Amino acid sequence: MALFATLLISHLIADFPLQAGWIYAWKMRSPLGLTLHAALHAIVPLALFRAPLMWWPAFYALALVHYQIDWAKINHPIRPQTRGFVLDQLSHAVSLIPFIFLIPQAEPVIPARVLALDLILLMLPPLLLLGWTATWDMQEPRPDSRPHTIFTWVRRNALRISQIFGMATVLLVAFQIWLN
Repeated sequence: MALFATLLISHLIADFPLQAGWIYAWKMRSPLGLTLHAALHAIVPLALFRAPLMWWPAFYALALVHYQIDWAKINHPIRPQTRGFVLDQLSHAVSLIPFIFLIPQAEPVIPARVLALDLILLMLPPLLLLGWTATWDMQEPRPDSRPHTIFTWVRRNALRISQIFGMATVLLVAFQIWLN
């Protein structure tokens, strides 16, 4: 379970806090941007496993799989966006399962006692983005409705909060690795 949790943590770090706005925009319009984004999915695990160069072929394969899933998402978008977001993240999570069998001896550097906490904290950015995406899928409020609903607040703030919280969690994980 620690292996899958660490792979999922790696995915969440590369897919959310490290996918800056400019990387996302470049990914959406250029294969080079998508390649950079996928490369992050091969680089991040290097920091999360002991003897990482032993596992580089698997991490390279991980990046190729991530590239293919994101390429499909970009070229065949699913509407509404919320459904597409959920299917994309489920696809990525399921794609990690074969890697448990490819690198069963890989040893995570994150202490087992904090893996669950890190995973929970790293789930907050995608959950905030899910809410943010859902607000864009919803119909605009009627002109006579209250201008400051929870949906308006989420639309205005969730993306920024997601980015800030995600980077703080990355720093926490980096600190845990450094201590270990």
